[in-house]
Amino acid sequence: MPRRTLYIGGLSPATSLETLRATMSPFGSIEDIRMMTRTSSSGDNPGIAYVTFKTGEAAKAAARVLDGSELDGARLRVDIAR
Repeated sequence: MPRRTLYIGGLSPATSLETLRATMSPFGSIEDIRMMTRTSSSGDNPGIAYVTFKTGEAAKAAARVLDGSELDGARLRVDIAR
């Protein structure tokens, strides 16, 4: 079974869950998004998220197009999660 989860690194602290969902959803149906949060009082994201698509093909397409792209002023690292 193809891997369906992407590692997203390099996210801006300004990137919201809604923004990330809107960026990923054109590639296919999303099952889950996990955005890692800091334990600080600010609640800013540490720049890491995991996005699980319904299909491996959607995950591969998103990784191919979005790796190296910019979102909220930050350059994204997007790859199939290990």
